Amino acid sequence: MLGLLGPNGAGKNITICDNRTPTATFRQQPDGKYQVHLSVEAMKYRADGRGQEHIVPVHDLVDIGVLDKDGHFLHLERRKIDQEKSQFDTIVDRRPAKAGIDPLIQRIDRNPDDKTSCRWKAP
Repeated sequence: MLGLLGPNGAGKNITICDNRTPTATFRQQPDGKYQVHLSVEAMKYRADGRGQEHIVPVHDLVDIGVLDKDGHFLHLERRKIDQEKSQFDTIVDRRPAKAGIDPLIQRIDRNPDDKTSCRWKAP
């Protein structure tokens, strides 16, 4: 950590995200495709060189993805997120198994295990 912060502990800020997908639902449509609805939460913190964290506004383009049972993407799209709670809808051709925010884990996140949800709730 010394190299990042410098010899006096002062230096660069670190941005930490807390993104999660509390719920995801899907419903098969008459045409055989699946409508997927996601509820996601996004928080962003900035830690200074002394380790003090401050909440900063989220105004980011973040990937939203839907995956099949084999882990292949059925849908991957970068979406603008500018509030703590957001909802997204998409249509996919095959039955989804997981869906969530930042599924490629491109951001430093406090808990990367809660980014995607495979706990589908009935619509």
